Amino acid sequence: MSTQEGRICPKSADLLRFAQGHLSGTEADLIRSHVDSCPNCTQTLEHLLNFVESVQLHAQNGSPDQVIPEDLKNMFAERSLQFQQLLHLARPEKYRFGQIWTTKLWDEDQRESSEENNVSLRIIVLLEDESDSSVSGEPFLVAAPISVDIAYRSNYDLLVYEQESSLGYPFMIEVWNQVTPLHSQLVRYLGTLQQPLKRFLGLVYQAHLGVPVDLGEVAQHLGPAILQPNDPRVHFQEQEIEACDYLRRPLLELLKRAETRALEANRPRPVVLFRKKLRVIHGQPPLSQQKARPPLAAAEPRPQVLSHFIYIQSAEGGEIMARMNRDFWTDSLYLIWECLPQTLQGTTASILLQTDTGKTLPVGESTVRQGDRTLLSQGELLGPAQIESLSLEFRG
Repeated sequence: MSTQEGRICPKSADLLRFAQGHLSGTEADLIRSHVDSCPNCTQTLEHLLNFVESVQLHAQNGSPDQVIPEDLKNMFAERSLQFQQLLHLARPEKYRFGQIWTTKLWDEDQRESSEENNVSLRIIVLLEDESDSSVSGEPFLVAAPISVDIAYRSNYDLLVYEQESSLGYPFMIEVWNQVTPLHSQLVRYLGTLQQPLKRFLGLVYQAHLGVPVDLGEVAQHLGPAILQPNDPRVHFQEQEIEACDYLRRPLLELLKRAETRALEANRPRPVVLFRKKLRVIHGQPPLSQQKARPPLAAAEPRPQVLSHFIYIQSAEGGEIMARMNRDFWTDSLYLIWECLPQTLQGTTASILLQTDTGKTLPVGESTVRQGDRTLLSQGELLGPAQIESLSLEFRG
């Protein structure tokens, strides 16, 4: 036996050996019992039976012990036919509590080619009626997957006996394993639970949600509670949760995207505090303005070329905002902020350089403070005299 894709099913090789009559005793009984309640293995075994019969017809020396028992062939054919008939039921107009549906991958998951898409698609039972619940325009439902591995049932697994089952085989509804499929993930309608199963499901669902209810009349449809961490049903449930992840992931992904969009929309946008195009004044500043230099800038060695200044007009007259110098050691051109208004301290500055050739050159954004240097260019043949004006924008 294997636990492939979260379901405890025989391997195809074992099913083939069973179909060929090469198994006996306990091993054969276990596979026969499993296939009797598993639609996937029923269909697989039917294909294998057809294959074996085809081989037998064409075999030169077929042995009698390879003949498939008629009762076995009839049982599998009947199971498969019954399940195929369910797949052709009319689709209801509304999704309702207790409906049984087959499912598929989310469309976005189907477009991705990865091993994650190799999942065992599950049959689910709806736990709530259709509502207006949606995320990013995608409506979703609340449901519980079914499992044919009824030996692993717990006190939150509702057992549906074969005589009560609209599917033709016994199964359990994993109320503890809630999923939230999108409407687009539901494929075929397989029927609806009948009373009293529908009421029983409602009671178990309420109990799982913490509502105090009397489960006395449902007791024969429930398994024993899981009390120990080493209970094998713990591992089984972990496998089931993982196997049904494709029915939860789409809604979680849509919620994540919606949250990201909301954060982007609510994120404070920078306020433009100052925006102006300023001409570059070439030459030495007026004597009245030279005291505006900070001590750090005043202590620097005087360059061997003319300084170049940017003025901003105020009520008191021209005021040097920044000095532009070229550092010949690093071959860089930079601004030293000489007199930055207090309201612009620590803000983000964007700068565009307008040259004498008519070009506009962008400068990367930077945070500016009094006395800071802002790099304009490095390793380029761009001299201060070529810059005619600067477009400044301060945001904070």
